[in-house]
Amino acid sequence: MENAYFIIGGSLVFVFLLWIAVGARHLRVLTGKVGSSWGEILLLIGSRYDLLPILVEVLTPYAGGSSQFRDFRRDGISNRDKARRIMVASEEKSSTEAAFCKALDDLVWFGEDNDEVSTEVLFLEIKKEVEDLGNQIEKKSSEYNELVLKFNRSVKFWLLVPISLVMRTKKAKKIEFGK
Repeated sequence: MENAYFIIGGSLVFVFLLWIAVGARHLRVLTGKVGSSWGEILLLIGSRYDLLPILVEVLTPYAGGSSQFRDFRRDGISNRDKARRIMVASEEKSSTEAAFCKALDDLVWFGEDNDEVSTEVLFLEIKKEVEDLGNQIEKKSSEYNELVLKFNRSVKFWLLVPISLVMRTKKAKKIEFGK
């Protein structure tokens, strides 16, 4: 009879340890996926940041001292610098990215509005690249938000709550970017 208690007790300890190991691995894998997805978004955003100086350089000869162009350029540079400083997913990152996107779109609009620039090949390539990067960022941020939703559900799942508390796992934040 005493052997039965040891077998049952040992089985319960084994199941408990297995639950901890599987739960911790699950949360660690999801944390890695969320971090990897955010890293992909940051790479795409960095590529979009790199297009601003090229776009400004292409538009400068055609600006003709336009105060509107100077304002768009100043806004683009200052918003890019603000957005570059924020590396974590947050509302602040989302709002600074939206401001940068607007400034970039204003510069593209300025180029489209100028007849000479709107037919220049380099400008058209940059415009296409801005659009493509915007679409890629939108797609990747949607994938990121799905992963965050799955991660947050796992953190709140009653079987994983004790493990997430021990691992000090916090909920991840969703983020929306402008195109």
